[in-house]
Amino acid sequence: MHGEKCAAKARGSSCTHGMRFEQMPLVTGAVLPVWHCIETIISRNQVGSTGYGRVVRCTTTADETHIIGMTVAASMEEELVEACQPRREANDEADEENRGEH
Repeated sequence: MHGEKCAAKARGSSCTHGMRFEQMPLVTGAVLPVWHCIETIISRNQVGSTGYGRVVRCTTTADETHIIGMTVAASMEEELVEACQPRREANDEADEENRGEH
């Protein structure tokens, strides 16, 4: 779509400029309990001006659900899930215990 002089195409990457739909990994939901984990992984993997960490609002194509999230590189997706999962589970357990006390 971008033409013959596209820098991304010249590097051998795919160009998404001008596309109506784009698939991208997002971090969504309650991120504050695991923010330190997210921030560490993104800052460790971020190279140059990649646009990762941008907050975006998008609509899913499947059911037109509106989502607000933060963009991350696809290469970081697995690392984020593995690193943040134990913290999220611990926070969920603490929330359940606190609800039981009231």
